[in-house]
Amino acid sequence: ATQLGMGRNTLTRKIQELGLENQIYTVIVASDALDIAGSAMEGTLIGDAPTLGLLGKSFLENYKQIYKSDPANEYDAGARYDSVFIVANALRSCGENTDCIKNFLYSMDWYNGTIGRYKFDSKGDVVGIDFVLKIVRNGTFEVYNE
Repeated sequence: ATQLGMGRNTLTRKIQELGLENQIYTVIVASDALDIAGSAMEGTLIGDAPTLGLLGKSFLENYKQIYKSDPANEYDAGARYDSVFIVANALRSCGENTDCIKNFLYSMDWYNGTIGRYKFDSKGDVVGIDFVLKIVRNGTFEVYNE
């Protein structure tokens, strides 16, 4: 399946059309997911990003002012924005030395960005951002508590 929301949500609709009844799981969906997939999204479990904080909200306001629309996915847009600054800091410190860049990222201090306050562990995984499990019920995204 494609990483683009439209492809993933079209696939979800196609699964329903084929009569398959398996549970569908996905991660972070685009804001137009329900418009594209319709009722086929019902019951889908989604590993979703947390709500953006103050820096994220400021980023989104600027984004909307510049592009005259919402990003397809607020969290993804904010994460890409943060990554530009994080990589720029690594390049300023390391030049093109890839081992240095890796070590810089794995040992960097907490970063206060649009998606929250976070850093990377010794394996490169993000620490500090807690994802939320959601489910589509009655055409809306709800926190899954079952």
